[in-house]
Amino acid sequence: KNENSIDVEKERETVFEEIGEVFQYYKGREKQLIVWETLLTGMTNVVESVIVLDRILFLIENLSGSQKGTSTTSSNNTNSKFGRWSFDVKPLFDPLWSPRNLVLFGTRNDE
Repeated sequence: KNENSIDVEKERETVFEEIGEVFQYYKGREKQLIVWETLLTGMTNVVESVIVLDRILFLIENLSGSQKGTSTTSSNNTNSKFGRWSFDVKPLFDPLWSPRNLVLFGTRNDE
């Protein structure tokens, strides 16, 4: 073996030892982990909605000629019109793959 080669068996033992240490650390804390995971899962849609709303508000504040507009919401998309701008928020893919599944479309209405 040359000095740059990796000893796979030694690395595998090290990884298994580290996994065992993590398991021992969290052993007996299953209830806390279940509560944490439940809260985390339940809050992903709320956090994602706040992020999208923040992005829409940023665009509204930074677009010239923007003014107060109207907004309609359905279960699958949000449609908002502000001055010459319209915004749509739609799911891009299955939220089970990732909670970051929303896409924001902004279009300028030149009439």
